[in-house]
Amino acid sequence: MSDSIMSEWSVLCKVSRPVVLDRRQVWIFNCGGTIGGGWYNISSESVEVHPKNSGQTVMLLRLARPDLDVHERVVCIKQSAEVTDADRINLAGKIIECGCKSILVFHGTNTIKLTHEHLLANETLVQSVQAKGQRVIIVGSRTPACIVGSDLPWTLGAALAYSEVGEAGVYAVLNGQRFALGEYELKPGGIVEPIS
Repeated sequence: MSDSIMSEWSVLCKVSRPVVLDRRQVWIFNCGGTIGGGWYNISSESVEVHPKNSGQTVMLLRLARPDLDVHERVVCIKQSAEVTDADRINLAGKIIECGCKSILVFHGTNTIKLTHEHLLANETLVQSVQAKGQRVIIVGSRTPACIVGSDLPWTLGAALAYSEVGEAGVYAVLNGQRFALGEYELKPGGIVEPIS
């Protein structure tokens, strides 16, 4: 670089006072699945869920949107089929306690609809979400971000966008699309089929 460009750069980098971003809060309740702790095992050619990987998607979100104040709480780090009703009750309690308007729930795709149904059957949760104007987005991904062509980055982006706009309620985001309960069916392998 020339000296004049370096001089201009150094002036631009000097800030007389700290820059304060208006940081919007997002709470993430992590139940695992591919989006919440999945990684691709090359030797077995399968996705495995492990607690040590639970922060990877949150880190991706923080890198993509540094203006967000992201908080994560682990509910459980499990394959979707291993999530129990006790886990769902624990999740509901955490959502009820949360005051943030934007909530993402990381979840495996195979039983995401079951968790969606369970949350909406909890009258206390539904009343709390409506009273606080919250948008609870249960989000699942079929493939981890490390796989070329993964649905995780754009599904996560869509979930984040849907958590910012629209009516208060509990929704699912799969393959970048938002669904209310009754608007989708899940096929084996986490493939979502919209119901018209």
